[in-house]
Amino acid sequence: MNDKNLIIQKIPRYYYFCPWLWKAKAIAQYPNRVLLARDLFDDAHSNNHSLLVQGILEHEKSHCKRFQEVGYWFFRLQYAFSCKFRLQEELTADTARFIFLKKHGGTIDLEKRAKLLSGSLYLWMVSYDKALVLLTELWKSA
Repeated sequence: MNDKNLIIQKIPRYYYFCPWLWKAKAIAQYPNRVLLARDLFDDAHSNNHSLLVQGILEHEKSHCKRFQEVGYWFFRLQYAFSCKFRLQEELTADTARFIFLKKHGGTIDLEKRAKLLSGSLYLWMVSYDKALVLLTELWKSA
């Protein structure tokens, strides 16, 4: 996906009425739109945006690409109902983020990411310990 085709918008306030989205900092939407929390949105539109935001955008662009490859409805249904599919998609998107961060000398808090993956935002799809092991392996191999 080309960065020029990517549409970046703020997460609408009404999204935060959904309890599982309270912790969301970024949301990919079909086919090429990424919603960012207000602080990240401001950073993304500054002249010198952070590696954190660039990494998040790489992650979300990966999801947008997968929407197109797998098919939007199949992706959404599988993501909603299959923990295995959801975990695989998040790890695939994290791979894109990790490669970008390593290439540019960035870092990521793997413990914080593992806590998110094992929490309510991702519907408790994996235990914290397993998420941390998977993320650590992914970071080493990126």
